Amino acid sequence: MIPLSYKSHHHISQKTENAANSALTHDLLLKTGAISHVGSWELNLKTQELTWSDECFRICGCEPGSFVPNVDTTLGFFHVDDRYKIELALERAVNEGKEFKIETRVVRLDNTIRFVISQGLPSFNTEQIPERIFGILHDITEEKETALALEENQQVYKSLFEQNPQAVYSSDLNGNFLSANESLTKLTDCSIEELLKISFIPFIDPEDLEDVFAHFTKAGKGEVQNYNARIISSKGRKGYVNITNFPLIVNNTIIGVYGLARDITQELTTQLEVQQSKEELEKIMDYSIDVICTFDEHGYFQKVGAACEKVWGYKQEELVGTRYIDLVYSDDVALTNQIAYETMCGKVFTNFENRYIRKDQTTIPIIWSARWDAKDKIMYCIARDASERKDAEHTIEKSKQKINNVLESITDGFYILDKNWIVTYWNREAEKLLNVNNENAIGRNIWETFNDLVDVKIYEVFRNVMNTRTSASIEEYFPHLNSWLEINVYPFEDGISVYFKQINERKLAAESIRISKERYDLVAKATNDAVWDWDTRTNNLYWGEGFRTLFGYNIDEMVVTLDSWTEHIHPNDLNRVSEKILKCVHNSSDLQWEDEYRYICADGTYACVFDRGFIIRDENGIATRMIGAMQDISERKNNEQKLKDLNVEVKKRVEELAISNTELEQFAYIASHDLQEPLRMVTGFLTQLEKKYSDQLDEKANQYIHFAVDGAKRMREIISDLLEYSRVGRNGYHLEDIDLNLLVSETVHLNKALIEETSAVIEWKNLPKIKAAKTPLQQVFQNLISNALKYRNVRSIPLINIEVIDKGNNWLFSFSDNGIGINQQCFTKIFVLFKRLHSKEEYPGTGIGLTICKKIIENHGGKIWVDSVPGSGSTFYFTISK
Repeated sequence: MIPLSYKSHHHISQKTENAANSALTHDLLLKTGAISHVGSWELNLKTQELTWSDECFRICGCEPGSFVPNVDTTLGFFHVDDRYKIELALERAVNEGKEFKIETRVVRLDNTIRFVISQGLPSFNTEQIPERIFGILHDITEEKETALALEENQQVYKSLFEQNPQAVYSSDLNGNFLSANESLTKLTDCSIEELLKISFIPFIDPEDLEDVFAHFTKAGKGEVQNYNARIISSKGRKGYVNITNFPLIVNNTIIGVYGLARDITQELTTQLEVQQSKEELEKIMDYSIDVICTFDEHGYFQKVGAACEKVWGYKQEELVGTRYIDLVYSDDVALTNQIAYETMCGKVFTNFENRYIRKDQTTIPIIWSARWDAKDKIMYCIARDASERKDAEHTIEKSKQKINNVLESITDGFYILDKNWIVTYWNREAEKLLNVNNENAIGRNIWETFNDLVDVKIYEVFRNVMNTRTSASIEEYFPHLNSWLEINVYPFEDGISVYFKQINERKLAAESIRISKERYDLVAKATNDAVWDWDTRTNNLYWGEGFRTLFGYNIDEMVVTLDSWTEHIHPNDLNRVSEKILKCVHNSSDLQWEDEYRYICADGTYACVFDRGFIIRDENGIATRMIGAMQDISERKNNEQKLKDLNVEVKKRVEELAISNTELEQFAYIASHDLQEPLRMVTGFLTQLEKKYSDQLDEKANQYIHFAVDGAKRMREIISDLLEYSRVGRNGYHLEDIDLNLLVSETVHLNKALIEETSAVIEWKNLPKIKAAKTPLQQVFQNLISNALKYRNVRSIPLINIEVIDKGNNWLFSFSDNGIGINQQCFTKIFVLFKRLHSKEEYPGTGIGLTICKKIIENHGGKIWVDSVPGSGSTFYFTISK
């Protein structure tokens, strides 16, 4: 709850005046409360004392004086959703000195709810501080329930009026509309606003206006009226309505008419159609040449058409009420009853035939069609005299026999299918061509007998003929028969007839021609050449698509003859080309012509072409056609010239290289003899100097001599390695079959001392035989194995694994070790000439070994690379082409 402590306020004279004028005395509230259900209360803001009148107790459902009220208990009687209103109103009355009046709900002790008006007014002392709040509690439950009931009734009325599917309206006694709902607007094609400005008279059909006005007048006098009328909407739409008019009574006085209008246009239209159908049915029954009749469920005639007298000799009135089974020939009674029973069970029969006894006791065949109406329990039947049909059937049977004789004698296969695809006729030639005899075909579904036909286009052709009633012809290959058949299909009223014959020889010849032409067309499209076909007799010339592609001409816009070809040949080449081709054409022994010449393109430039044609001659050796292809060889000609120029340049370079190689060989000789000899002399004298005078020289001098000797030795190694590198592949490689297992064994033997010293383990297994240069390849193996031993991890035994994998076009070698490894940044540096990763003090050598390996591998058409992790070893890979 809100603490009702009072606060200091500024002087507000207006609030004092309001309190004085509006305060309700306690005595007055007590007197009026019991009469008006108004309880009074007073709250002392200082002491928090709360006083209720007796009516306040009654409103809350309590006996007066049964407890001492306070603010908390008072708030507890108000509905939980309304308490915030009370708290807010009291807070504003205390803090702002404002009167309040709010509607809330009180929850009585028996849990019933009362609607009340809570009203309060603060009272101030001389310092304008609120001291008390006087208030009333007015029970308005009855008024509230009455208002809610009235609102609900209004909603019901509104729903009945506005949402009624029938047109609802009211009008004054002159017929002017006072109200109208949406349904009336749909009948009249007018809005509600438009209707409220006019009367109903313009919407009544003039022929019904007098009658409608009479009913309206009676309703205006107190009589309820119900009638039908024709109406016309504002858009000229006509219809029928059923109208009910009631007197509109206010204060016992009729002030107008209240009406309901229901659209019955569809209902009356349906009734008229049913009546019309009945009349038409009666006319059909009377004028039909067939007997149209109906039976009830017991088999008694109900209605019979006029044709019954002609068919049975009985008049209509003689048959109505008679059982039809009494007229059936005795031998046909059982079957007729069975058919009638099955018809009543839902089966539809057409063209059922039985025999009837006429009035003159003669027998007549009757054909029936019947359908049972389970709802009305009526059998609808049509009966026809079948005598003429019997005679016709006899005549047809004779005609069929003649036709059969003809169909059996023709050389085509022939069969007939009904609408259900059942074979009804199958001649001897059909048995022969399709390998199915007459007994296994007639009476069976064609698609079941030849289910493989469903997978070919014949199925669609047959269906199309059956549906469109248009004939069709088709040629189709049947794999199970290994035959081509020409099939002609013709529709007739009850199905289709099919003529077919074998056309294997013709089809194979045509297919051969088609394939040849198709290949010719495909070749003409696929090739980059301009394919052509010259008819020497008509002088017509055919160009393939390549003519457009190569030379840029639009062949669709050209008149293509031999002249159109010769006109585009370079003038300097024309006579030579023309004479040569004519000579070949007229020489009966020539079957081929070819030539090179220049041909002008659509853009005016000349292309160099190579043209070749093959001559086709008749039995007399006369050329009838010439087929050939033009090939643009401009690029080839240019390339040939470039190749000639290149060959000259290459020859020049070869000569220069030969001179350079000679000079290099001379240099190598000088390096191996002239340069090494001074180095040997320097090394020898320094060595002698060290032996004889080492005891006379100080330590520094001996150190210098050592450095000089060591440098000279390293210089000799470098020169020796450089000479070795220059010799790699210079004289070419002699390829031979090498057993890699032996090669590895020999290499291991060469390194035996170092292997034993380091306790190294070298593994290889089932290595293949390959074709390579043995000595260079052994040098590669030697370098890789010695490097693995040299750069070993001193904390572990060296392990080397050698593998070879066949990669189809080349061999892939791998040398794996567990040595010190290589940083990734150095993967390419190690193959560079004299590139070392360690000092000579750590590991001896010049750094040329892997460079030599790289050169040997590349001379074998391969490549070499490494994969390594520092501290975990390295794997060298290289390939050698097969």
